[in-house]
Amino acid sequence: MVVHIPPYSGQQSFCSYVWNPAKDQCFFDDFQFEKVRADSTESDIQIILDDRVLEELCAYRDSAKSRGHITSDLKIWLPAIFSTEEFTCNADIRLKGDWVDHILSPKWSLRIKLEPGRLFKGMSQFSIQSPEVRDFMAEWVFHQACQAEDVMTTQYDFAKVELNGFPMGLYAVEEHFTMEMPVRMDRK
Repeated sequence: MVVHIPPYSGQQSFCSYVWNPAKDQCFFDDFQFEKVRADSTESDIQIILDDRVLEELCAYRDSAKSRGHITSDLKIWLPAIFSTEEFTCNADIRLKGDWVDHILSPKWSLRIKLEPGRLFKGMSQFSIQSPEVRDFMAEWVFHQACQAEDVMTTQYDFAKVELNGFPMGLYAVEEHFTMEMPVRMDRK
């Protein structure tokens, strides 16, 4: 059995319990815990945060949870490394959203701003969030309908994300309002 413990969980220890509904005697042979680095080749986006930065981001998250919402003073830009198959660059990252639904699950919502001159799928600034926060596929369908009707809208897609070497699963990627958006939509 493999158990994934996210790197930002804030846990300093790990406990494991065994449940045996049959109440039969059982034995464990060669039971061990091992820290392994996940293979990064399958992710579309890799984000690398320094330990200090990760701790700071966790502190902002904890403060937001205790307040019941993510206030602007907790949306502090922090340095990160952003990497894809095509390129690696410096980036800034912060918590995203106003309500705590963005940070309650292991898939926190984050706003990412790439270094000047770098674009990911034509975007210099975008958010990643759990698809659940955006009602799974409903948001994607809405964006597709807007594009089909030539209504100006942000890009919206999905990507597999990795944080500090740990696969975080599928995220929704949503473009932020920048100058790339009207150019992409052929608007002046």
